[in-house]
Amino acid sequence: MISLLVHLFFRLKTNRAQLINLCETLCTSVVKEQNKIHASIQFRYIVKKSFSISREYATLPRKQKQQE
Repeated sequence: MISLLVHLFFRLKTNRAQLINLCETLCTSVVKEQNKIHASIQFRYIVKKSFSISREYATLPRKQKQQE
């Protein structure tokens, strides 16, 4: 799921608000049967992880980005 969010962030030029909205939607559907506190924790983790991956990706040399 995280790789999907990073893909959307870079390939489709999705802004952060749209990314957070999509992430929240995905989390809610995935943890529909679990309690809201757990869903909230999972949502925060995925957003934090996807942004850290996006920052790492942004610092890669240009040639390495094109190979992916």
